[in-house]
Amino acid sequence: MVFVHGGVWAAGEKWHYAPLANCLARLGILACVVSYTLYPDALVPQIVQEVSAALDWAVENVEQYGGDKQQVSLVGHSAGAQLCMMALLQRAKTIHEAKQTPQQNLLTTLPHQKNGSPAMPKQFVAVTGVYDIAKHYAYEKQRGVHELSTMKRAMGGFDGFAAMSPAIILGAALQRQHVANKQQSQHHRSQTVRYSTCITQQQRQQQECELPAGDFYNSFQLSGESIAHRIGFDRGSDQYSAAEAALQLQSEAGMRDIMQFPLEAAAHLPPTVLVSSCTDVTVPWYESAEMYHKLLDAGVPVKHLVYNKVGHGDFVVDWPTKFTAAAANTIDDWDPPQAAAVGSGQPNHLQRHMEELSVGAAVASNGSNSSVGARTDPTDDHHDAGGGWGTGFTTTGISTETKQAGQLGPLQAHQQRQLLLQDLPHYCRDLAVVVLGQQRINFVHRQRQPTRKSGLQGVEGVGVNASDSAVLSSVVVWGASTSSGGDAVQLESMVDAQMLVDAIELN
Repeated sequence: MVFVHGGVWAAGEKWHYAPLANCLARLGILACVVSYTLYPDALVPQIVQEVSAALDWAVENVEQYGGDKQQVSLVGHSAGAQLCMMALLQRAKTIHEAKQTPQQNLLTTLPHQKNGSPAMPKQFVAVTGVYDIAKHYAYEKQRGVHELSTMKRAMGGFDGFAAMSPAIILGAALQRQHVANKQQSQHHRSQTVRYSTCITQQQRQQQECELPAGDFYNSFQLSGESIAHRIGFDRGSDQYSAAEAALQLQSEAGMRDIMQFPLEAAAHLPPTVLVSSCTDVTVPWYESAEMYHKLLDAGVPVKHLVYNKVGHGDFVVDWPTKFTAAAANTIDDWDPPQAAAVGSGQPNHLQRHMEELSVGAAVASNGSNSSVGARTDPTDDHHDAGGGWGTGFTTTGISTETKQAGQLGPLQAHQQRQLLLQDLPHYCRDLAVVVLGQQRINFVHRQRQPTRKSGLQGVEGVGVNASDSAVLSSVVVWGASTSSGGDAVQLESMVDAQMLVDAIELN
């Protein structure tokens, strides 16, 4: 697993995620934690290249440490998810162009690639990421933290928002396909004009220092429509298509040129798992919901996991440093395989045991650093001899060679993993299970023409006949996007709204 941390593009170190790497290493996962040049020493375009270079290094070197280059998972959290998504879009575009361009013309596209065609991870897990910078800036402005946040400055100012927004890049590709494949109806054109007129009026009201893309939440007649649109409650309607077309124009207005991403290149993007929480007030869950629909429409296999009562950072910092007696006993009884610190370049590291937990040695690659494992937690008595946080470096990870004596059999290894998984919070456990590949993920693929049968099944599930839905001619459902005490009600409102939409669409 290659993990890219967040931190508003300006903070974070690999040792902060030692418990995460430690737990994954105990589960038998080679954990490579990437660090990168932070703002103000670098802007986001440079950081994206560093993350891409780190992924190249991990894929090219994983087999030296007992890993499988075909089983590499890329995981990004918060700003790290945005960096990973941008890197993957660039890599997918390069692969697509490589199939249509003589190979010798592409050898300089990515200097750190030997064959000119970058490798892709088996899957990408994007945890509470930011995918539309302008819309997130508008959200930060509502919270009054837009000037405290380093996001705007790390992007190089307002005019860099669109170029670093994966949702905008994919949205532009989808709009180009829509225009090329389907002549707009008169009704659709009139809807687009209405939304464009509304946006134009608001552009005049913008302060000179801001661009119109930063005022997304005032782009609708009813303020509650904006979040509902991002969730996708109006998908399939003329209003949705018209709003998307107008909002795409708004997002690119006054911005630097964005990547011209061919929609066909999306076929090279890895299956993606999006992770979010209903109670995340730093990056709201509907930002992932919006990206989910972009990926789905682009034909990328995608899954969106949504949790409740999980904070923004909990996904990456709630990994335990101590385990229950059952799991700890299993760990103590296990004579673990020998391990190597990725990038150490020191053969004697192969002679150290995985129980001596550490960050490992840094690996420089275009300004990025990679490391394996975690530093020893001084509160864990079993590992006190290995050194404390911020002291010596030892090693952890997956071995390249294993002791014949004490090697776990398949059954014992499975039992040990299950005990360790039980000690993890459910949202951390899901991430570990996804990376382990123990359970098949039912990715959602785009259904180009949904059938009425699927809609009827959804309606019958709540005891409503298709004929009864004819009376539901006009329904408005209110719901809050976040709530401290009414989270269940919030979720029920969204589910009820979708069921009503399904019922009304039948008529």
